[in-house]
Amino acid sequence: MNSLLTKTGNTYINLPVSFDPEDKQSVSEIIRKLKENPPRDFESAGSWFATFVELSDATNELQTKLDLMFSLDTQDAQTLDRLQHFESQILSQLMESRSELMDIYLNSPWRGSMHADDLGKVKKELVARRKFTASGLGALQIEENQLVREFKTFS
Repeated sequence: MNSLLTKTGNTYINLPVSFDPEDKQSVSEIIRKLKENPPRDFESAGSWFATFVELSDATNELQTKLDLMFSLDTQDAQTLDRLQHFESQILSQLMESRSELMDIYLNSPWRGSMHADDLGKVKKELVARRKFTASGLGALQIEENQLVREFKTFS
């Protein structure tokens, strides 16, 4: 099962080859680029949205693997350290930026060209989620994650 956490060379389409979802600077750079370069035409809109999705997918995959590994062995200090590092260094900055990135998407006149076959589904979903992206909620979610882990180790 430890093979779940083995770093492998991921193949990204829109993220740089060197992107590491466990590296704070790597994630910060992508967030900065998304904030500073909102869609300005048809082509950049598709690329912006694909990068946004790929960043979310890469970090969600890592968090899922770390959570799973910790659930399977709650005494694994290395996995716990990586999980806590992920939450404090990666997840926290993603949650801080999530509302701003959602707003860039929702307010973009190029939104329709980001995914032509969507028929408004993504917009509808983000509008519903947007109210849960206040900056203070990220810290609460991380605290909740920590309490759940403590509960898992309670015996």
